[in-house]
Amino acid sequence: SIEFESPFDESGRIREKVFPRLSRVSMARKIKGLPVAIFAEGSVVLSLASFFYEYLGLEPVILGLKTYTSGIEELVKEFLQTTGLNPLILTNYDLYSVQQALAKHEPELILGSSLEKGFQPATPFINISYPVWDKVILTERPFLGYQGILTLIEELLNAILKLP
Repeated sequence: SIEFESPFDESGRIREKVFPRLSRVSMARKIKGLPVAIFAEGSVVLSLASFFYEYLGLEPVILGLKTYTSGIEELVKEFLQTTGLNPLILTNYDLYSVQQALAKHEPELILGSSLEKGFQPATPFINISYPVWDKVILTERPFLGYQGILTLIEELLNAILKLP
């Protein structure tokens, strides 16, 4: 049984909402080792890749960094060292590179913008980056902080439900 410190304990509230859904055998089986491609700003990509790998067991196979500075380069090195993973890293890429990478690595989940979604429309997709032209966004659905974790997990679980 999980004990929580106080009703204002945000991490406890997150665990209370998320763990029961993630611990279902069918969902855990779908998530563990799932190859994922992530396309967004450099720091966002690396944060999501780390979170997905460390806490959810997903395997980042493509990391498309829309920004790549010396600071991001250091974070990439740290991510690769820490995880021992060897994903394809795309920097300063064009759409042809994205198309080739997706065809070669065949991720089962893609996170990115409407641009990346267009290459594999049947693959479950979560929109985390601009441009967005195939979805209406009227409310705040943050991907940062405690509320962001809930939004992200909700999007992830709904996307994965589409997998066979």
